[in-house]
Amino acid sequence: MASQSPIPFIVGLALTREQLDLLARNRLGNDVVDSTNCGDAAYAMELYWDANGIHQIILDLDDAPYRYFYVVDVFPSFNGTPPQAQVNYKSLKKHRDDLGEAWNSVKLLSRRWPKDMPEPEWLYPKMHAAIERMQAARKRYQ
Repeated sequence: MASQSPIPFIVGLALTREQLDLLARNRLGNDVVDSTNCGDAAYAMELYWDANGIHQIILDLDDAPYRYFYVVDVFPSFNGTPPQAQVNYKSLKKHRDDLGEAWNSVKLLSRRWPKDMPEPEWLYPKMHAAIERMQAARKRYQ
């Protein structure tokens, strides 16, 4: 049975420590990462996002070797099952070109927000923005 209101599912990348470090250094530079809490790449990225009003987050994973979940968007589920996120292969190729072979094993994830964590203020607005993008895309292809 379909849900009356959409359920937000966070969508992002499962990263190893090496992949996260490469990404942070590529985006922010070595000096920024090295000067942030003993080189904590996740913390460096989150400080940058907070300072620039970017609604993304990195969560811990218990799925070794993938230890980090880099949340990049929020998609709706209308039936409670994880939505099928589309992979932007052009973007992944650019990341691989920038970050090397380590990027080849990145995994795409979709899951509900962790129950033991407070929801960020941007969770539902970001999901509704995704719904609007889906509706606009559907109109273009009709």
